[in-house]
Amino acid sequence: VRTVLGTDTQAAFAEAIAETGGKWTANHRGLGIPMVYLRLEYSQDIFGQVGLPNVSVIARGKKVRDPRTGVVAWSQNPALCVADYLRDQVQGLRATAPQVPDAEIIEAADICDELIDIDGAGTMQKRYACDTLLSSESGPRANLAAVTEAMAGTVVWVQGRWLVRAGAHRAATFTITESMLAGGGCVIQPYASLRDSVNRVIPSYAEPVHGYTEMQAPAVENALYLAEDGGIDMPLEVTYEACTDAIQAQRLAKIELERSRQAMVVQVSCNLL
Repeated sequence: VRTVLGTDTQAAFAEAIAETGGKWTANHRGLGIPMVYLRLEYSQDIFGQVGLPNVSVIARGKKVRDPRTGVVAWSQNPALCVADYLRDQVQGLRATAPQVPDAEIIEAADICDELIDIDGAGTMQKRYACDTLLSSESGPRANLAAVTEAMAGTVVWVQGRWLVRAGAHRAATFTITESMLAGGGCVIQPYASLRDSVNRVIPSYAEPVHGYTEMQAPAVENALYLAEDGGIDMPLEVTYEACTDAIQAQRLAKIELERSRQAMVVQVSCNLL
């Protein structure tokens, strides 16, 4: 087994050059591409019935910059991964540094790194983590959504920059008082329609103990919502591609459930005060 990590100076696999009769040359360097060269010795007893094995690799991905420290290193922080993907000039969305303000990434990264007591006995876990593989076969928006989902967040283009938010409560910017109302009434709409409302979320995630195969975490449900729905079970199955922990998957599912029931949009007409 030979590996290269995708640097701009890596050489072609010497074994592949020597053993392929010129089909693999010194020019096949795969610059910027991590690669594995694997040679298997054939055995009729081993491969005769099952054929070649499926080979998988557990790898740490691209190093990303942390604006809190200035260090470029591997990280599971979804906010840092989002920022890097937005700025990536080859595979990402090619944003400039001013279009992805450090101040907002720092705030989102701090939320992701916040430690949560998961058992009431002092066992701590970071609020959000990201472990996934992004494919060039998927569009940039789909890849961005997969990473953003890991922090229950949003990434939107606003006024010439990317607005990155991790899923967490944010204090109100200001309070609307009666003196600000300009007439026209108030319209309140639920974030999700009744058709899309759910009372139970079944999350799936990649389980490391079982070779990162997809498994279901315990469902997140709410007895009050079930009663409001007349006892009719309304489940939603969600696969969190960047999640490798059952508890984190449940945390994301809880947010998904509450958003489907509690989120709303309020429209009012105000004056300029």
